[in-house]
Amino acid sequence: MRPGRRARLTGAHREELWRRYKAGETILGIGRALGQRPTTIHRVLQSTGGIGPVQRRRSARVLSFAEREEISRGISAGHSFRAIARNLQRAVSTVSQEVARHGGRARYRAADADLTAWDSARKLPRQVDSSKLEFPRRSTARGNALAAGFPAHRAA
Repeated sequence: MRPGRRARLTGAHREELWRRYKAGETILGIGRALGQRPTTIHRVLQSTGGIGPVQRRRSARVLSFAEREEISRGISAGHSFRAIARNLQRAVSTVSQEVARHGGRARYRAADADLTAWDSARKLPRQVDSSKLEFPRRSTARGNALAAGFPAHRAA
């Protein structure tokens, strides 16, 4: 690594970092095991306040990889969306929206669809544009006077 450049930790390294940190290993020991400087390890821990990320889990309501595989097999066998949905015990709209969302009948692939769905399911922090926020206006005599440009002590 060149001097002055920040080290990038891969996903596997981050998982190993958190596993070791939760086991009580020191920052110096974690750095040695991962081949990273202790400052890199400290930076990762400091950015989260020492609290590890929550393990992501798939909701029971979304399609599983096995269900997506069944959809893919049904499409390749020439079955209708109704027949596929009946087999999965899901709504027809669920199957048709899934296929439409991921390339249509001709290009639907279960693995690609599952990966795309998993990636898009991550919750990103909401960005609020403060310039579009509206605040309630005051409807008092003082508020009306201020809006008209009069000093507040003369409005009463």
